[in-house]
Formats: sequence, C-alpha cells, structure tokens
Amino acid sequence: MQPNTKPVSEAIHPEARRRQAVALAKQGRRVFPLLPNGKTPAVEGGLTRATSDPERVHRFWSEAFSGDPLDYNIGIATGEGLLVVDVDNKNGKNGSLSLEALELRNDDLPLSLTVRTPTGGEHIYLTTPEGVYVRNSASTLGEGLDIRGDGGYVVAPGSVIDGKAYAVAIDAEDASAPDWLLPVVSGPRPVKTQAPAANDDDLDTPEAIARATDYLVSRAPLHGTYSVANGVLDYGVTIETACGLMVEHWNDRRPEPRSEEHIRERVQHAADYRHNPIGSSSADVEFQHEEIDQKPIVRTDDDEWPKPTPTSCSDPALIPPREWIVPALLARTFVTALISPGGMGKTSLGLALGHAIATGRPDVIGVAVPSQAKVWYWNQEDDGAELRRRNAAIRQLHNICPEQLHIDGDPALFVDSGVERPLMIATRSPGGAIKTAPEVKRIIEQIKRNGIDVFIVDPLVELHEADENNNKEMASVLRTLREIAVRGNCAVMVVAHTRKPAGASSEGHSGDVNSWRGAGSQGGVVRLAYTLDRMTQSEANALKVRPEDRSWYTKLDSAKHNLTPRGADPLWFKSVGVTIANGEQVGAIQPANFSAADLARPVLGPLEETLLAAFWTAIRRKGPFETVLTTAEWMAEAELAWAKSGSAASDPKESIRKSRHALEKKRAVKKVKPNQWLALVPEAAEVTEVDEVGRAEVGSPPIGGLPLLPLPALPSRCWAGEIGHDAPPFGYDSGQVAPADVESDARQARAVPQRRLDPILWPAVRMLRR
Repeated sequence: MQPNTKPVSEAIHPEARRRQAVALAKQGRRVFPLLPNGKTPAVEGGLTRATSDPERVHRFWSEAFSGDPLDYNIGIATGEGLLVVDVDNKNGKNGSLSLEALELRNDDLPLSLTVRTPTGGEHIYLTTPEGVYVRNSASTLGEGLDIRGDGGYVVAPGSVIDGKAYAVAIDAEDASAPDWLLPVVSGPRPVKTQAPAANDDDLDTPEAIARATDYLVSRAPLHGTYSVANGVLDYGVTIETACGLMVEHWNDRRPEPRSEEHIRERVQHAADYRHNPIGSSSADVEFQHEEIDQKPIVRTDDDEWPKPTPTSCSDPALIPPREWIVPALLARTFVTALISPGGMGKTSLGLALGHAIATGRPDVIGVAVPSQAKVWYWNQEDDGAELRRRNAAIRQLHNICPEQLHIDGDPALFVDSGVERPLMIATRSPGGAIKTAPEVKRIIEQIKRNGIDVFIVDPLVELHEADENNNKEMASVLRTLREIAVRGNCAVMVVAHTRKPAGASSEGHSGDVNSWRGAGSQGGVVRLAYTLDRMTQSEANALKVRPEDRSWYTKLDSAKHNLTPRGADPLWFKSVGVTIANGEQVGAIQPANFSAADLARPVLGPLEETLLAAFWTAIRRKGPFETVLTTAEWMAEAELAWAKSGSAASDPKESIRKSRHALEKKRAVKKVKPNQWLALVPEAAEVTEVDEVGRAEVGSPPIGGLPLLPLPALPSRCWAGEIGHDAPPFGYDSGQVAPADVESDARQARAVPQRRLDPILWPAVRMLRR
C-alpha cells in the first residue's frame, strides 16, 4: 500500500514546496518538478525523472550553485500501484455529480486520501494490486471524471496555481481501489509503436525550437491538439519541449484553451503512436532520407504522364473481387449513403445494422451478414445516454448477449456521440475555403488501430461547415469520406436527409438518390445509396396491413447501384417499443417478414381479432389434435373474452354474432357442418408487456404510438444460448474509439413467437378455402 501523503505546509514560499517535495519522496511518492505556477514538467525527461529518492528530490528543487530553493511546483507520478481519480469541476464540467451517479450505480469509493484542487475539484488517491496496468482516461467514467494511472501524473498538494494551493481535504491512508472500479480502468499493457527520434542528440536544438515555435505561431490550426502535437514533434523537439511550446505559443490562441494535462496527454500519445521519427520535418532528416532513398521518384519535364493505358485482357479470375462486408450494402473502400426524411428511424436502422454486423447475425436486420466485423457508429444528434438506451433496446429485442459483441475477446461495436464534442471532417478556413479537418487523420488512425471494418456517421449535415447546396464544396466533403474509406480500408456509411417535398409528404423519395437534400454532386461520389421511407397506403393494402398500423412500417429501397444490379423488392422493417430495465420504453426496429401466410390472412378489426383469438383458445382447451369447434363451444369462450375486454356493447351476443358473420365473410373461418366451425387463418400475435419480475401482462396500451413487444425476461442467461449476460465494464483511453456500452444489468429477453396453425394442417385449410 502506498503511504499517506501528509503536506508539510500549504505556504507558497519556495522553501516550503522543497520541503514538501522531499517529504513526499520520503513517504514513497515518485515526484518530479513542474514549472512555477504551472503543471508542465520543468526538466528534460519530465515524468521519466520522477523519483522517491529524497536526496535527488532535494537537488531537483535547489539552485546548482547557491543551493537556494527553486520555485517549482510538484508532480506525483501515478501508476505502479497508484491510481488517482481526478474529479474536474471547471469549464462547465461537474465531475462531483458524475462521481455521485457512479457511486449510486455501484458502491461508494472508500475513505482515502483526497486533495482539493484550486478550481474546486478533487484528486482521490487509491492503490491497485501489483502488476495491474491502469489506463489514463478522460471522462470515460462520466463527464469530468478522469483517471490517472500508468504514464500519468497529478499535481501534488503544496503546489500553487495563481496564488491558490492544492491542499489535503481528507487526510487518510490510501485505500484500495474497489472491485467494481478496477475492471473499468485496468487493461492489458499496450504495445507501443513509437517511432524513434531521427537522432536523439539533435533534438531541442535552437534551430528546431525556433522552427517549431514559428509553426505554432503562424501555421498551426487552432484545433486538433493531437495533430498539432505531431506537427511540433516533426521539427525535432522532445516531448517536454513540445508541451511547453504548445502551452506558451498556441494554447491561449485557441477559442477554447485546453488544460496543460490535456496537452501533455495528447503530446505523449502522439509520440507513442507516430509512424515517422521525431524530427522528421527537420532539414537534417530530410537530407538523410534523400541519401538512403535507393529509387527516388523523379518527374522530368518530358514525363508523358498522364498517358493512355491499353485495356487488359488477362484472366478475369485474377481480378480481385470486391470485399463485401454486407453484400450489396457495404463494401471496403466504398461509401454508401442512407437517405431518409427526418423521424423515419435512420438512427434505429444504423444501430441495428451495427449490431447485426458486430454479432454476425443476419436475423437482427434481415440482410446477409457473412461474418462478424467491427463497426464504429458515430452519432452527432443523440447524446451518450440516449444512445445507450437505444442499444439496450436493440440487445433486448434481438436477444444479443455481451459476449456476442466481441471478436476474439476484443470489442466489435463502438458507439460514440458528438453532441458534447462534435466531430468535423471539413471546416471553413479564415479565407472562406473548405478544407479537410485535422480530425480526419485521427479518424483514419483510430480505424486502423482498432481494426474497424465499417464506419457509420449520422447525420452528414452535422459533420461539416460547407454550404450543402454548393456542388463543389459538398463534393469535397464526400470525397473526404471516400478518403476515410480508402485509407482506412473500411466501408463508410453516411446518413443524410432528403429535401423537403411539396406538401410535406415523404412519399416519392423511395429509391431516388436525387431526393438527397442539397447539392446534386453528393450522389455522384457515393457508389451505393439507399432510401428509408414509410409504407404507403397502397403498399399497406397489398401487404394486408391495417391502416392504423401502417406508420409502424418502413422500407429500405435501392437508390443507386453502381456496384450491383438494382434490387427489385424493398426490405421492410417494423418499429416496436421495448421496455428496458430502467422502466422506459424505447423504440427499436426488427425485420418485417410478410410471409405467404401473412399475406393470405385478411385484415381484421379489433372485435374480429378478439373473436378469432377466442376460437383458438377454445381449441387449445379442447385438446392438442382438435381443429373444429361447435357454435356453443366457441360462443362460450367468446363471451368470456368479451367480458374480460370490458366491451361496452349493450348486447354482447349480438356483437359476437356480427363479428362471427364478418369472420365468415372474410374467409377467416368456415362453417364445415351445421353448428361446427373451422378457423382458416392463424391467430394474431399477442401484445404483451413484461413487468419488473418478468411476468407477461396482456393488453397493455402502446406508448408513443409504438406497439409493445412481448419480452419475457430471462434474468440469468441469454436466450441465444447458456451464456451468462454479465459483462465486464469497459474503460478506454481518452481520444480512442469507445466500445459500445454493454449494460451488464440489462435484462436478456426473447419475443414470444406468434401462434401459427400447425403446418401439417395447412394443406387441409387451403383445400377448404378453395
């Protein structure tokens, strides 16, 4: 266990801070100096110079010749058994509230050393078992809740920022991190792919610092910390120098300045995962590359490029096939557009598609999914909580276990919201031109690092600053998406809106790529396009859908098919309401399969459905092989059903008689002999709702116009197999792709199958219907 941190003094005099640093080292803390009145490491090597040797610490804080104390703040290296929960309460963040919510869902953090920060936040010190690797993260556990672990650091008590000191709020021993927290923040130690410096001895030269400073002052974009950090490192400066230069010359020029900790994390991350050597833009490195390049590409004045290439007549079998992830829908290196009016269910479809691909289950969406693949879904309209609700509804509706959302132990579905921090792929420069945003490079890096196969962005209008009616600008935006697909070797799906039609009707958009709102050039860049639209009245009539149910159905039509033949039939979906574990009803979609039996079934009114259900109930009471009821048997069951439904009919028997006559007229039942009846169509699906303990109740009214889905709860296993549904929570580094939040307490459920007439009896029924 780490020893307690007890401040010697909260005075701001340099001597007090030197004594404090030495005292912390004696207690076992690994400390190192930070810049005066700041949080950035003050010495070359920074965090790597952290030590618990009191003599070395004293020298760090002493002037070399006079021995006078230096006015350094104090950093404490985290990791190697020390974890710090950083509760941030500034810049609109309320980490204390997030911590309270986290503790309510799990358990309270133990009483442990707690340091109060000058901005009203807290640092809560906890210990971890030997050998546990703790990832640094920002807001992964909740808004304003950061984790400082291996490779991170915090500002120690006794340090001073703008005259305000970091002070101990709770003087206690470091407590052990609770069991519920460790799985969230720990993980395998990453394998770094850091490119070495071109020449470590040539870093931080006056020329390199001057060039990096000029870049930050005159050319660096004012957003994208990671991208700017890579640019600074290219000039041949160390991580510590890059941090200091960015804080001094760049951060204050940003519209929203970042914290020094944030900049430090991004610079470290850029150094860890860069592919080119540090200093790759320096003149020396450029010269070295020219020397070792064995086959330089030289473009002379007489170069004939571009020149025509004769067509190849080689064996077509040697042509590489397209890499379909979902046949006819998503292919690597290509962009697919999903075009739809607002409120049609684009988000539900996108998330359901993501679950289908991540699990490799075609039944989720009703399309062929040859194998599991990794999906990253980014939504700019719904916040993280709403996306978690939608995901919970999809998993409950389709009986998806957390284990099914993994490939070889790695997360297969990643879901992120851009509500609080929007993702931009194209921005407008001060001169007015549209340019590719620095985030695009990071998107491609994340796609490669996480092995993403499908990248879904929703909606297009929120991803750029271009004029959506400008052909040139929108073509540039779509080409950026194509660049992501090609360089990331993935399929990209972009969700877009249709233009507003005359009369505010969405009909007429189906299968028309030109219904895409804005510039017509957009449709020219994508190779595949589909429209999502509501069922029309004529389609409802043909598919035997009741008028009041029509709004529940949507269809996916092919609108552009450069890579495939045009599909003849649309793919149908039905919207349903799913009551998730928190008691809310959330909309989700499922495939709507209009089978031959469904199409043969006539459209029945509510009383007719009730009477038909009474027939089948009486049949089941009578025996397993019975098919015929007498009039008396049927009417007895019908009167019970009428009474149970609370029918307001003044004469129930007359109401039953009229409904029976309607069923006979619609050929739903047939009188085979005097006073003997046979049902010719199956019973409709029951409408049920599951209460908190899993008991199904019949007849619950729909909420928000959505039909309730029958979902009996399975509290201990997934219906798809004897698989436990408890899953470890996830915690991922800040700036990385976040896996979909698989709620371990979500109820696993299955839909009650519709009651159908035994297939053995259908030939006899067809004969009677003739």
